[in-house]
Formats: sequence, C-alpha cells, structure tokens
Amino acid sequence: MLCHTVDDDLWLALLEAKHAPSMFAMVDRERARLGEWLPWVDRTQSVTDTLKFIEGTRRSFAESKDVVLGVWYQGRIAGTVGIHDITNEDRSAFIGYWLGVEFEGKGIMSMCCLSMVDHAFSVLGLNRLEIRCSAKNTRSQAIPERIGFRREGTLIQAERHGNEYRDVIVYGLLSCEWNQEQGVR
Repeated sequence: MLCHTVDDDLWLALLEAKHAPSMFAMVDRERARLGEWLPWVDRTQSVTDTLKFIEGTRRSFAESKDVVLGVWYQGRIAGTVGIHDITNEDRSAFIGYWLGVEFEGKGIMSMCCLSMVDHAFSVLGLNRLEIRCSAKNTRSQAIPERIGFRREGTLIQAERHGNEYRDVIVYGLLSCEWNQEQGVR
C-alpha cells in the first residue's frame, strides 16, 4: 500500500473501500461549497458512488494512469490529492485536489501538493506537471502560486459547469525547475 507521511499530523495514502462512508459524508456535508468548483460532486449521490470512485482510483493506480491519494489530517480524512492523466510519451500529468472546509487555511494542501510534485519528478520521472484552476477560484489558485508553479495562461471557456462555461487558469512546472530541498524552483 502506498502511504506517505508528510508530517506528524498529515499523511497521504491510497483510498480503500472502508473510507467510502466517511469520504461521502464529507462531500455530502459540503455539497454546495465543493459543487461550486468540482463537477463530479453532482454525480456523487451515495456511498456507493464514492466506493465506485475509490475502486476506479485503485484501478488507475494499478495501470499507472493516476496516483490518487486520500489526505488524512490528525487521523481524519480531509480530502484527496492526485497526479492525473500520466502520459508516458510526453512524461506529463496534472495535479488535482480538494479539501474539506474545516481543514483549509493550515497549509495542508500546499504540503500535499509539494509531496506529489516530488513523487512525480523523483519517482515517476515526469518532465512536466500542470495544475488547472477555475479563474474564479482564488483559494485554489493560491496553491500553485505558493509552491512555485508558473502561471502559463488562461483557457477561455474551457470548463463546463452545469450550463455555464468557465475560464481555467493553467499553471506549469518542469522537472528541471524543481528544487527538492527547497520544495520550489
């Protein structure tokens, strides 16, 4: 099982079926807030839906397509972070994340993303990572900016959310820019 300790209070690990009830409960509790930014929230209507998500993440991990990990803070599930759409030909992927509201403002996701960047470049041997954020989601944008990603541009109406098309900001980081000791380029 893949597990990584970030610090005494924070660790990342592959999700298991037993995590589905607590993960669904958090998504359900924060449905309006998370749903504002994440289209999959509307499709997550039961513990069974969350279980299917977890099973899919484990399949994708086994096939080396994604590395999606649960985020635990002080023993409680706090969200997820992942390296998605790993392409062997281009040696690239993107990082995606979400965090429960009670865990925000503690630097948790920045530390988790730094761990994922290190894994992507040091273990997976990737050359390029992206983080894409809604142009309206300033909290999400703060993470790539804080950890050394470069803002590369805005994709106009690149994301459909319900009946609305939203602009998406793209951030990038290359392996040659990554300084493991400092955690940023």
